[in-house]
Amino acid sequence: MKNESPVITVVMTTYFPTVQRKEVAEKTLRSWQRYLKYDGELRLHVADDGSDIPFHPALYWQGEITRSYRRRKGVGASLNRGFRQGFE
Repeated sequence: MKNESPVITVVMTTYFPTVQRKEVAEKTLRSWQRYLKYDGELRLHVADDGSDIPFHPALYWQGEITRSYRRRKGVGASLNRGFRQGFE
């Protein structure tokens, strides 16, 4: 019987009050895409805490992407939303 790897969702919390923070997030995604290796499916969930600056993770991530957005509820609330999505 074939042992299939489970789907893994990587949760990324974001809040971009400045362009520099967005650039760091893009650099992070480029690094994950290059160095994060897994035999199964890797998905990304972007839990945004109210950024006003547009962010396009599909430019850097080649798997499925889901998103959540709430205005300034904090990193804990963002992580919880991301974890809920990851466990669905």
